Amino acid sequence: LAATVVFNIAHVHGDILRDGWKNILECIIHLYKAKLLPSALVEVEDFLDPTGRTTLIKEQITQTPK
Repeated sequence: LAATVVFNIAHVHGDILRDGWKNILECIIHLYKAKLLPSALVEVEDFLDPTGRTTLIKEQITQTPK
């Protein structure tokens, strides 16, 4: 919902935002880091993956000590 509101504001008032674009992008970055963006914004087509989709969110890989 928060991402939808941010994008609606940017779409409606994009021509008068000017310096406000920095704040819009910071909001999107915070939503991305909190994993609150909808899947439509973090999934892309991947022709090599059997499912045809891949996510832009990296999984945390924990290394086990040897």
